[in-house]
This record gives sequence, C-alpha cells and structure tokens, in this order.
Amino acid sequence: MRLLLLLLLLAAPASAAELSLPVEGPASSARLTSAPDGSLLLSWMEPVNKRVQALRYARLSPDGSWSKPVTVRRGPTWFQTWADAPTVAQNGAGWVALWLVPAAKDSHGSHLVYSTSEAGATWSKPAVLHDDRSDTEHGFASVLPGPFRVDVAWLDGRGYAGESKQTQLIARQIAAPLGPERVLDERTCDCCPTAATPDGSVLAWRDRIGGEIRDISLAVREEGYSARRVTHDEWDFAGCPVNGPAIANNQGDLLAWFTADGTPSVQAVLLGQGWPREPVRIAEGAGLLGRVGAAAWGEGWLVTWVQEVAEGRAELRARSVSLSGDLGETRVLAELPAARSAGFPSVANLDGDVVIVWQDGEPTTLRATRLGPSE
Repeated sequence: MRLLLLLLLLAAPASAAELSLPVEGPASSARLTSAPDGSLLLSWMEPVNKRVQALRYARLSPDGSWSKPVTVRRGPTWFQTWADAPTVAQNGAGWVALWLVPAAKDSHGSHLVYSTSEAGATWSKPAVLHDDRSDTEHGFASVLPGPFRVDVAWLDGRGYAGESKQTQLIARQIAAPLGPERVLDERTCDCCPTAATPDGSVLAWRDRIGGEIRDISLAVREEGYSARRVTHDEWDFAGCPVNGPAIANNQGDLLAWFTADGTPSVQAVLLGQGWPREPVRIAEGAGLLGRVGAAAWGEGWLVTWVQEVAEGRAELRARSVSLSGDLGETRVLAELPAARSAGFPSVANLDGDVVIVWQDGEPTTLRATRLGPSE
C-alpha cells in the first residue's frame, strides 16, 4: 500500500514555484498584458485607505526583475467587479489604461473610462470612452493594438435603457478625437469577459445566438472585425455564465473556452488550420468553474482553468496543448477560493514561459507563478 501511494505521488504533476511580486499588502484585480519589448505589464488595484483605491502597474522583464510600481490614478468612486479587472497596456502608439466608474450614484451600472500616456509615467485626465451615458453596464474591454492605432472593444448595455434590452459589442479607436463607435455584434452575453491576442489581430467573446445559445464568436482584423460564430456547443443557458473565452497566438491562434451544455468542459481548438474542426477536451466533469486562460508556451500553448475540489476551495489547474493537438498532463498550480471573490486568474507569455497571476485570501492578496516549457 505504501509503495502504491509513493508511485502515485511520483506520477502526479508537481505544483509550480511562486513568483515574487512588487505588491505589498492587500491587492486585487490583477491583469497581465504584453509590451512591445517582450516584457509583461502587471496592473492591479490597491487600497490607499478605506475610501480610495489606486490603479498601479509594474513591468516584469524576461530576466525576472520588476520595475518600480507606478500609480496611474487614485479615486474613491471606482466601480469594482470580480470578473472585470482594469487594464494598463503599452503598444507602438503609446499607453492606455482602462477602468470602471459608477454610471450614477448608488448605481449598478458602470461607465468605461480611459487615460493615455506617452511614456507610462504621466497620464491624461480620465474620460468616458463611449458616447452613451445611460445608467447601464459598460465594460469587459479588450485592447486591440495595431501598427499605427489602438482600438478598444467592450460590452455595452445601453440597449437596456432603450427598447432592445440586449448587450452589444462595440469598438472604437482611441485617438484625439475619438474615432466613431462601431457595433461588432448586436447581441452578446451580458457579462462574460472578452479576449484578444496580444497583437490585437483576433478578438473573441461569448455570444448570445438565436434564443439563449451561449457559444463563442470572434472577429479578425484582416476581415474588418466582422463577427462570426466559431463554436457549436449549442449551450442553451438563460443567464450570463460570466465565463469568457481565452485566445493566444503561437504559429496559429488557439481558442479555449468553458461550456456547460451537458457535462461541464474546457475545450480548445486551433483556428483556421492544422487540426480537424473538432475541439480537444482539456478538462471535463463536475466541479469545473471555468475562468479559462491561455498563453503561448514553448512550441504550443498552456491552458488554465479553475476546478472546485471541496466546498469553498478550488485548484488552479493547467494543461499543455501541442501544435498537433496533443495534450500534456494536467497539473495543479495552486489552491485558491472557489468563490467569485477570487476573481479571474490572468495568464500571459514571457520569453517562451507562462506567467500566471491570481488572488487569494481575505483581504485579497496577489500570487503568481512562472512556468518554463520544460517544467
């Protein structure tokens, strides 16, 4: 019996070592974005006092060193949600930061505001990104950097203040002045995070097709960001699952997503080439919470998800996917709360490795790991 237990322990994938972070004390709403020089930007929310929060960021270089944290903005009236973290992004056209503020006093609605910077140190006065000022939800934004411009796409609930009673996916160019608003999808899931490749060439989101089908759609820059459906799970769900897709590029675009039509599962497919159109199943079974992430890893990808293992507790798990669609061993990266207060882990590539940041504890603190392709 002892020999069998020893063999099982040796066969199980080991937990990853933690990565130190430039954050002291409570923090939440972490997000990783890729920078043009190959580094990563980590942004997070940090309490200044009982009323005021600060949006901060720091740069992680490939050698593992962190820059000194920079404060983008402080404010007492920010709107925080467990599934929609602020963003700080750098690209060839400059810097942009995005976060939410309440649409009105004592409101459940939110407005998406932005600020820009030339070098990431001094930031412009925040302004609302969208023309609509209704007391409805606006958020779940993705930054779409291009060679000479930056677009932002977001979920927009202005239809709930009118007759349509539905959420749209809207995009516009951040410039002076702002570009015109462009509706990419007339009817989407209300509160599932959107996702984009680091270069902004592909945007993915959870759609709301026909009646209540919650499959995934995407838009490609080369096709003028015209929406098209890419999954066919036929998940009929009369409510927002708060579970958006993940997408990552590495000699092709890998789309990963959660679905609960029948047995809950995390699936992935290489878009447009290579594999048959049948997705591979990364994980399935009871207790799957989704909250999927994906990043290029070595010559393939790493897909992450959250799996509830006991009441109130979950594991952050990961599995590799090769260019040919072969799956690696499932590995446990960390234990974290199963509750929504744990937020969404953020995943990104750094010089061939994968960095993953998540939140834990009460008050929440940030934790992270870095995985090399040989680990």
